[in-house]
Amino acid sequence: KTIAGKLTNYIGYPGDWPTATPAIHAGAQFLNLDPSGLMLHNADTTPGTSGSGMYRFITDNNLQIQAVNNSQNWQLSNGEVVNGAATVDKFRSTFEHYRKAWNP
Repeated sequence: KTIAGKLTNYIGYPGDWPTATPAIHAGAQFLNLDPSGLMLHNADTTPGTSGSGMYRFITDNNLQIQAVNNSQNWQLSNGEVVNGAATVDKFRSTFEHYRKAWNP
């Protein structure tokens, strides 16, 4: 819920992307948390981008992962088309488990 309304950036490899360098979309926005727990966003994505990172730019050497894109092109009742992402909070306990296992 804390990232709703915040800006985000997306980096990934869409299925229709013509080069080996990743597609980057800057200035997207997290819209809100839907009832199923997915964060809705408006980054320009296409099929094949599931699992791509969504991050906050802090400095050139400091990017903070906020979510993982997992679905595209949901049409809301008002006609708006949005995408879905699983926030990092969904994975936090798994991250902590492995962090402790690798750094006893």
